[in-house]
Amino acid sequence: MSQADITRKQQLDHLAQVRALAHEIESAIVAIGQNDLRQFQSHLAAQDAVCNRLLPAQNLLPVRAENQSHNGDELATEIRDAHLKLAQVNRVYAAVLKRSVRTTGLIASLYRAHAQGYDRNAPVPEKRHTWSCEA
Repeated sequence: MSQADITRKQQLDHLAQVRALAHEIESAIVAIGQNDLRQFQSHLAAQDAVCNRLLPAQNLLPVRAENQSHNGDELATEIRDAHLKLAQVNRVYAAVLKRSVRTTGLIASLYRAHAQGYDRNAPVPEKRHTWSCEA
């Protein structure tokens, strides 16, 4: 195998990993939308694994994908497009996580405020006194 073949194989693997990471992030967004914590944790672990596989390959990226695409290298364009999609998905993911933290805080506040009403074993609340005036 020539050096060019090895580099091309590494770039193809890098492209597959970037696409896999984008897919895992999109799946995590869906899991958040469905309030499926186990699914979210599974996708989070998969994202971590893909990121760990991507770390050694950082130096394999073409320096300027635009210049190489003029020379007929469509792979560089695909890698650039995959990174652009990943950046977009990351922005959406960040926004979803920010909103989900806020929503989770609101739900937790609601449960804290009405904790006795949701616990089956909670004691029956005392009857509260109300003041009223009859005329």
